[in-house]
Amino acid sequence: MSEPTNSEEGREKYTALKLKELQNLCKEKGLQVIGRKDVLISRLVECDAANAAEEVTPDLDGKKDTSSSAPRKISTGVSQSPRKSVVAAGTQQATPGKTIISTSVDAEATKVSPTAEKSEEQRRLERAKRFGTETVEDKKLERALRFGMVSKETEEAKMKARAERFASAQDTENPDEEVARKLKRAQRFGMVTVDTEAEKKRLRSIRFGT
Repeated sequence: MSEPTNSEEGREKYTALKLKELQNLCKEKGLQVIGRKDVLISRLVECDAANAAEEVTPDLDGKKDTSSSAPRKISTGVSQSPRKSVVAAGTQQATPGKTIISTSVDAEATKVSPTAEKSEEQRRLERAKRFGTETVEDKKLERALRFGMVSKETEEAKMKARAERFASAQDTENPDEEVARKLKRAQRFGMVTVDTEAEKKRLRSIRFGT
């Protein structure tokens, strides 16, 4: 026998049954079988209503489960954050390479500076070789520069070589030219005396052979 779903329809169907049949239904559903027919019908109708309510409740629970499953997508999106941390770690590991490059550039700049300091001395030695005025002291200085042995002694040798070069140039000058230069200097500063006039006449006589 099929169980009624609607309370009114169930009451009508239960009313059509006999007392013995109603007692059997109450026994199957675990209800009390003692009582009049209308009491048994009320018990059966209330039992059917309770069962119908229990069938509706699982549907609501299923909807709650589906709504609660939505935040799980958010949690999976957050799980992508370790990739960003890995990328950040990669950039931090790449930064030491820049420091190494800057250090090598500084080292190259430091190596270039001694060459700039020696360039003046090298130019002077090349000029002496070109004009054939290189002395022993110049050769010593060249050797010191080649091996990086520039010291106080090499500086003194440089000064001595320069003095010898200018002294040799003065020795090769003509005495008359030296006197003429002094005479011109005296005339320029207004220091013309009897001696300068005599020197002037002597130079004129030498020039014209008189």
